[in-house]
Amino acid sequence: MNPNTKDVYLVVGGSGLLGRHIAERLRDRGDTVAVLDIVQRYDDIPFYNANICEEETVLDVLKRV
Repeated sequence: MNPNTKDVYLVVGGSGLLGRHIAERLRDRGDTVAVLDIVQRYDDIPFYNANICEEETVLDVLKRV
């Protein structure tokens, strides 16, 4: 793995308490991060509205991240 490449993360539940902290830490260390949740509480990290029970919607989000 190239140490100069950034990882890409999709934090499921990233609008909740724990998910928010994880998303912030990933962003702060320079990784590419997005949030998937049913409620958007913050607008400083890219957000995708989806219910994880809807497989096709989640797969579509994963293709876009």
